[in-house]
Amino acid sequence: MPILSMQEDTLTVPRAAARAGFRNDVRAPMTDFLICLSAANLCFVNWWYGLQAINIPWESYYRDAPPAGTLPWAILSDGLLLALAFWFFWEWARKPGKPMVATGGGIAFLLTLVFPLELVRGVWNAEGTVPGILARGALLLTEVSLAAGAVQMFFRQNQPLAGSARTAPSASLRIARTTERSAPCALLRAAKKAVLAMNLLFAAMLVSYFFSWAGSPGAAAYASLPAAAPVPARSGATPRVVWLVFDEMDQRLTFPERPASVHLPELDRLRAESLYADHAQPSATWTSMALPSLLTGAIVSKVEAKGPRELRLSFAGGRMAGSWSRQPNVFDNARKLGVNSALAGWYHPYCRVLGRSLAGCFGEPGFNSVDVYATRIGMVRTMWFLLRAQAEALLSEVHPICTKPTDIELRAFGRLHQQERYFANRKYALDLAANPAYGLVFVHWPVPHPVGIYNRRLHNFNAGGGEQTYLDNLELVAVTLGELRRAMQAAGIWDRTTLIITADHGFRPNVWAERLKWMREVLVEARDTAARPVPFVVKFAGQETGAVYSQPFNNVLTHDLVLAVLSGEIQTAVAARTWLDRNRARFPARTGG
Repeated sequence: MPILSMQEDTLTVPRAAARAGFRNDVRAPMTDFLICLSAANLCFVNWWYGLQAINIPWESYYRDAPPAGTLPWAILSDGLLLALAFWFFWEWARKPGKPMVATGGGIAFLLTLVFPLELVRGVWNAEGTVPGILARGALLLTEVSLAAGAVQMFFRQNQPLAGSARTAPSASLRIARTTERSAPCALLRAAKKAVLAMNLLFAAMLVSYFFSWAGSPGAAAYASLPAAAPVPARSGATPRVVWLVFDEMDQRLTFPERPASVHLPELDRLRAESLYADHAQPSATWTSMALPSLLTGAIVSKVEAKGPRELRLSFAGGRMAGSWSRQPNVFDNARKLGVNSALAGWYHPYCRVLGRSLAGCFGEPGFNSVDVYATRIGMVRTMWFLLRAQAEALLSEVHPICTKPTDIELRAFGRLHQQERYFANRKYALDLAANPAYGLVFVHWPVPHPVGIYNRRLHNFNAGGGEQTYLDNLELVAVTLGELRRAMQAAGIWDRTTLIITADHGFRPNVWAERLKWMREVLVEARDTAARPVPFVVKFAGQETGAVYSQPFNNVLTHDLVLAVLSGEIQTAVAARTWLDRNRARFPARTGG
């Protein structure tokens, strides 16, 4: 028995050691790969951050379809590819006989971790976020510590580990242990543990994204509401109104302070035969509030998107808040007068929100983002785009890049997408305006709102001849108006239609100055940041001579003015001026930003 027991013990020890060695052989590469995976995902931390906002209600309201999965899968795939690259380099660098390569790998690891921290700083700057002093201090301290550790490792690798090639093994072992306990090595170990733990954060973010995606509205929520049944046509000659809202059209830049390089013959012609108000003020600075204000006839002070077809409105003056889709609007009131209404517009999902009030509707929500671009170009090209974007971000840390190629690519897509919106909106607008079956036609145009989509020098939509600007789009307004006039004249309804032109808000130099590089040309003409007046031009049916109204008023009154024209209360410019005098005090004219 003693002999047998000794044999069992002798056999047990090697087996236990073998099992422990096997576990270490499996666990170590797996741990290394998880560290590499986390480091790779950190290199895409800005995209991970943006991914969390894709399914929020605000974004879903401005989309025309649910977000596709192209962007998240591209981020995951790129992260996996980069992780594999890191891991292969790590395994190669750890082979015996490559001490300098191993040290260089440690230096590269520490410096690589500085890049995600700069990406976080970039996210803060892009969002205008001002973090607390503790957050900024922690970010800076971490960057400095990582850089200092990398520098110490670089200089320490050049110091001999022993006095000579014949140093005793025990002395070499003591030096090696001292080196392992040095600050750079301790920092490297701590950094590896911290990066490994970050896998939990990325896993939580991924789970959060997929839960929000699973709980987000499906395609049915993005469908238009059924159109309202047409009301019977009124007998006899009945008033008809075409109401045009040009997004961000500025009164000063359009008329009194127009740059000499901008030519607007159709607008000048229309002003000469219309009632022209030169002190109309917008109800809001943002389209999200201004359009609900115009269509409900009440000033909206706050909006909150609740989903693809839900925008909650809060009104100034104590009026009870509620969903836009449940608020009385100009189309409902026109319907009570026996008038069929139709709409073509962008930015707001009009057909999902107001479709029940309209006999005809076309809407193109105004949403541009990288995931929309990713869906357009596909998975492989998105992966390549993201890799290039991160490489450019890394290079810009070393040598600032004035214009990144991926930014140019995104702007080109944004311009193309905006052109597509304009063309689709124009097609429906011209058809609706020339159709006498609709007594009220409302069109919300995506111009002259930036980005520039028209070339006023070449008189086309080509990108040649320099970057297109707000002023190019301003000329497009006049071109569009000429097309509308000719379409209505061809249908024989121009002279019996009242045409109303205004804007949701004026040009906003304080918004665009930090975003676009072409602002120098426009800012010369738009230095102030106060609420800028909007155009207000009304050509009554059969009107041939112009008139001017110079008293300030809020253009939210357009809602009631339209109904007064449709009811026959107002038929001339003289009557309109009297009506404005009587009603302009009902709403404050905004004079500040």
